[in-house]
Amino acid sequence: LFLHFFKYFLSNILLFFFINCFLRVRLHVIIFFVYFL
Repeated sequence: LFLHFFKYFLSNILLFFFINCFLRVRLHVIIFFVYFL
């Protein structure tokens, strides 16, 4: 039970981390295009 909970918690952290990185990269790309256009 504890292992299952830990795996669920870890997957949520990884998902949050990937979404955060993706949004940050997209934001930088948008800022880059707005700045150079």
